[in-house]
Amino acid sequence: MSMTTFWAYDYARSFHKEWEFLRQSRWTKVKALYVVTRYLPFFLITMYLCRALMSSKIFFW
Repeated sequence: MSMTTFWAYDYARSFHKEWEFLRQSRWTKVKALYVVTRYLPFFLITMYLCRALMSSKIFFW
């Protein structure tokens, strides 16, 4: 849990600077691969958690 918190904190702190840099530089295949590998885990984890919570018999809300 602590590593996930640190990981999310790192993303949140560097997001603005990172996207500013990515927008200013030329788009290449390597840059596209970097963006996919950097931000795809957030999407996958979110989808996994939604699916796990929806299929569970216990709802927290």
